[in-house]
Amino acid sequence: MSALEVKTLQSPNNFNLTLDAQGSGSDIIIQSNGSQVASITDAGLLTATTFAGSGASLTALPAAQLTGSLPAISGASLTGFTSSQMPTGSILQVVSVTDTTQRNASGTTFNEVSTDWRLSITPKSTSSKLILDAQMCYNQYSSTATHVSHMKFYDVTNSADVCVGPASGSRNRSTVGFRQSHADVNDVDPLRLYGIINNSNQTARTYTLYFRTESNASFKFNQSNGDSSAYGWTVPFVFTITEVAL
Repeated sequence: MSALEVKTLQSPNNFNLTLDAQGSGSDIIIQSNGSQVASITDAGLLTATTFAGSGASLTALPAAQLTGSLPAISGASLTGFTSSQMPTGSILQVVSVTDTTQRNASGTTFNEVSTDWRLSITPKSTSSKLILDAQMCYNQYSSTATHVSHMKFYDVTNSADVCVGPASGSRNRSTVGFRQSHADVNDVDPLRLYGIINNSNQTARTYTLYFRTESNASFKFNQSNGDSSAYGWTVPFVFTITEVAL
């Protein structure tokens, strides 16, 4: 083996500088102080102990080759994520409706409380859960007698009950059931409906709330029947649907 000791290798102007390791399987070895620090194989594979400088031109890096801790950077500019790529438990979207108008409800058969309580959603995923959550307050103002009442979520698009109990004889399938007795037109009780739907498509649909009670019972939602500065009240109805990734 021959050794050529030089300080600088420099090509003439307008000429390339060529390092050629002759023979199949021959590599170009780069050493520093007698130790190898880099090499270029005959297949063009560059190996070195350390790389420094900008990585702006690097492309097609395999994910398996990326290791170490991520820097503390903003993800505000990240784009291209699809719903199916979101980890389980991620919130894909939230829709809601709020109503403050006084609503009347009565009747022994299920009826929609108000079309203003309807809430539409188009799922972003074909594999997700829809969490329905409705909160309100009411006053049963017709008498001081106790009344059994029921309320349920209803799918307007598909004309179907949702988040209700199983069929069992002649019982009313409901999301919630309750009995109350109000002393006067200013009494108030809170009410919450909560349900989970397993979603498997991206078809738009609309949900609402249905109500029924015993005969002769009348209910006021969102506002007391009495207009009293001492005991009267107004409370907003809030209906929210949250889509969560599976």
